[in-house]
Amino acid sequence: MPYRDAQEFIEKAIRSVLNQSLRDLEILVVDDHSSDGSASIVRRLAARDRRIRPLCSPGCGPGAARNIGVRRAKGRYLTFVDADDVVLPGSYEVMIARLRAGAELVMGGYLRHGSQGTHRPTLVSRIHDEDHFGITAEQYPAVLEEPVLWNKMCRTAWWRKAVGSIPEDLNYEDQLPAIVALVAAQRIDVLQADVYSWRLSEGRQSRSQTKHTVADLKDRLEVVRRISAALTTASRRVQNQLLTTWISRDLPMYSGHYLDACQEYRDLIRQWAEVLWSRVDTAILLQVGFRERLELWALACADDQVIEEILSARIEDPGTWPMTIDDHSGRHVADVLTRVSGVPAQLCRVSDVDLSLQCQIRSVSWLRADLALLLGDVVVPGVASRAVKQLHAVLMQGSEEIEELELVRVPAPWADARIQDRWLSYADSGIEIQLPIKELDGQWIQLQAQVAGIPITVPVPMPVVAHSAVHTVIQGRSYVLAEDSRARLTITSGSEIRTQPFRVTISEARIEGSTLVLTGTRRSGVELSDIWLCSSRENHRAQAVIAADGTWQASFDLAADRPSYGGYFMRWSAGAQTGPEGWCHAADSLPDGPWQLDGECRSVKLARRPGQLVALTITTPVPQSEQIRYLQQRWSRSVAEPIRDAIVFESFSGKTTGDNPGAICAALMEVDLKVPKYWSVIDGTVPIPQGCERLIIGSRRWYEVMRSARIIITNNTFSHWFHKRAGQYILQTWHGTPIKRLGFDAPKDYVPTSYRRILRSQAAQWDLMLAQSEWAAEVLSRALGYEGEVYVGEQPRNIQLAGTVEDVAEIRRGLGLDKFTTAVLYAPTWRQAARDRVVRTEEELLDISVLAQAADITVMQRAHHMNRLTTGISGVIDVSGHVTIEKLLLAADVLVSDYSSVFFDFELLDRPAYVYAPDYETYRDKERGFYLNWPDPRWPMARDPHELLEWITASGEPTKPLRGIDPSKAEQQLAAISRWVRERLGTS
Repeated sequence: MPYRDAQEFIEKAIRSVLNQSLRDLEILVVDDHSSDGSASIVRRLAARDRRIRPLCSPGCGPGAARNIGVRRAKGRYLTFVDADDVVLPGSYEVMIARLRAGAELVMGGYLRHGSQGTHRPTLVSRIHDEDHFGITAEQYPAVLEEPVLWNKMCRTAWWRKAVGSIPEDLNYEDQLPAIVALVAAQRIDVLQADVYSWRLSEGRQSRSQTKHTVADLKDRLEVVRRISAALTTASRRVQNQLLTTWISRDLPMYSGHYLDACQEYRDLIRQWAEVLWSRVDTAILLQVGFRERLELWALACADDQVIEEILSARIEDPGTWPMTIDDHSGRHVADVLTRVSGVPAQLCRVSDVDLSLQCQIRSVSWLRADLALLLGDVVVPGVASRAVKQLHAVLMQGSEEIEELELVRVPAPWADARIQDRWLSYADSGIEIQLPIKELDGQWIQLQAQVAGIPITVPVPMPVVAHSAVHTVIQGRSYVLAEDSRARLTITSGSEIRTQPFRVTISEARIEGSTLVLTGTRRSGVELSDIWLCSSRENHRAQAVIAADGTWQASFDLAADRPSYGGYFMRWSAGAQTGPEGWCHAADSLPDGPWQLDGECRSVKLARRPGQLVALTITTPVPQSEQIRYLQQRWSRSVAEPIRDAIVFESFSGKTTGDNPGAICAALMEVDLKVPKYWSVIDGTVPIPQGCERLIIGSRRWYEVMRSARIIITNNTFSHWFHKRAGQYILQTWHGTPIKRLGFDAPKDYVPTSYRRILRSQAAQWDLMLAQSEWAAEVLSRALGYEGEVYVGEQPRNIQLAGTVEDVAEIRRGLGLDKFTTAVLYAPTWRQAARDRVVRTEEELLDISVLAQAADITVMQRAHHMNRLTTGISGVIDVSGHVTIEKLLLAADVLVSDYSSVFFDFELLDRPAYVYAPDYETYRDKERGFYLNWPDPRWPMARDPHELLEWITASGEPTKPLRGIDPSKAEQQLAAISRWVRERLGTS
């Protein structure tokens, strides 16, 4: 067990070995130059158990550490463990039994675990579908798809002779010895049972986070080269398996970074692709998925434009790609193929690897005591249901067919929402299967079909349903429908599944206004304080109110708490000051299948998960019937609605109704422009100006209006699908004078190709753009790729900076600021690295508590709409939810920011502003860079929060009452925009 800085997990890893049923163990724990407390943990455990042998490595990496362990090992058998994983109970006894029975190498299945539970990867389920004893890599080449050491065991002497040392000079050091061992072994035992659990990284540094680097790519290529050199005499079947693995799994892990990488990285990938392409024939290529073989061809043979189109399709068309099928053949007809030329016809042939028969059972009911009715759907993704021929269900006993079951095809109105295919509907994919319960154990159902003359099969899976729905009694004997280790529905007799007395269960969920209300029960004696929504990103807690009958209720305000969109699990805690402790489970009263609670503010989807856990997804308030990609794709291309006189406003992708579009909307409302006005917003938490209609992004109504409104006014871009129609006009207001480089001026690794493609497409569709100055007009036009007309003038939003002393005083009173308080507005720009987490560290942003603790200073903290900031600090007002920042600027005595265009707006008020930029050099040289000689001398830059506080304190109290600006310049710009709008609408 090599380790470096693993103090959080290493004790659990070691104890998982010590607790094996096999007691005769030697655990060599090799310190690879740790700098934390890992070594002391190991020494403490070794002092208590002589089976642990602490060793040291000079810090040359896990390969060198493992070699030290192998050289010092005294045991007859050898296996490896990583210091952040765990060995499953009883694993070593089972594996050694197989070695004693004659195997040279034993490999078991494995799980992946993390804070949100445990799962078995699909790869493991496929390779370890059953026990395979006494095989070789030639006979079962799928074993080569697991080039890891920790799920394998062999004789120590055999390893030293057949494998030798582990590479010490590069990353992915375990792949070469694992492959060499698998090919060298003359008898491999592949266990169906899982022996190991591999921990998910969950924010920790891992290899997957470095795949964009040249160093990591070079290491992977060197490993591939050494494996190829070591296996020159291996069979063609073994070499072909490695080729298909490299093409289908390894190359895509790196080609996903190709478009935004440096030239050296791109050259290395193309060279790799060329080598792989030279070694494959059509037969091998058709063993690789269509996307992967198409990308291989592009990287090896095509020009940069074709490569960009094909690799960009990963993001722009991430779902299943369609196929056309006849009785004897099929071909791929992906949308990307209409945009490129030269793709070899043989690549587009449909092969068996492209076809996957998939089944979901939604419910189990009983026609009578000995006859169950299964309702579900069966699809082949990318293939229309009518092309799935000869579909039938067979009752199996082991590997033998017992009888064909009655199967009827029925409508499946739920299927499109479940599958979310962009190009095809599966509403006709439903099935009903009648399942007789016979006096046999271990029965299971196999579905069989043909597509393009290719036979495909799939076992019927067990639905996640309440226990009462899967149990029956026939003549006093119990029969249970259950899920076996291969994730298929089986029939077992002799034991009744009883409802597990879960400690905390959820029995009902509903939405009342903007509040999600959960009710449930708790087991007698369980102390229950709070219910939690838990995800890998954030947690939200609500007090559990206990009723007299022992039931509980908890409420989450989806508007005020503003939990992030995405998936959560339900957990509970017993103490008000503790974190989540246990898991909430589904009561039998909850529906079996996934369901959605529609709300006006936000909607919530709920579903059972294995183990009766409750999964919850917070989503936009779009009805479930409209959250179907197939329908949305049709609506996005529809021309059914004629172009009509109407205006759509959107600001910051629907997160607000402020900024320049908000000011323009207010101005047009004042002149009583009698056309429909719509606001495109993400959900019901965004307030809409009176007289306008709310459009929820993604709803059918939103698509209809976006495709038919004559004028669209926005300050950002839309999704890549958007293309205006003839007769539509787009006013691009943008959102300020740029300080940091953007668009085509920004470093390529900062602004990804996917966004550049959106700019390239949409800037050509803009009809007018706004800019605050001639310099800004020049920069924005170049950076955004815009070549059209520009109106230069004051930002429309700054009309809100006008106001009397009394107006400003009223705004301050509304924020809780008195005239004796120095109000500091802290409004930093966004950080790419913090896009999916709360920004906390002083290295990135200001330690706001230093200012907040000062006397007579109140900090108004406003997060960028792309980031969140730490809240709940005394002396700090979180104003991130305010619709407009202009009222906050009016209320502020001092502005603190870093690289935000808000400086140019606040300058109009003639008040002090300071730059606080602890990451100035990094942002300038490595992240994004600046247009100006930043910081401008007008705005001094502080690097330390105490220095900043001294400057703010030295500026003293305002010498005169705060007032707004002269609005005339903004009014002139708004008047010009109003004329432009009226001309397009044909009104005077």
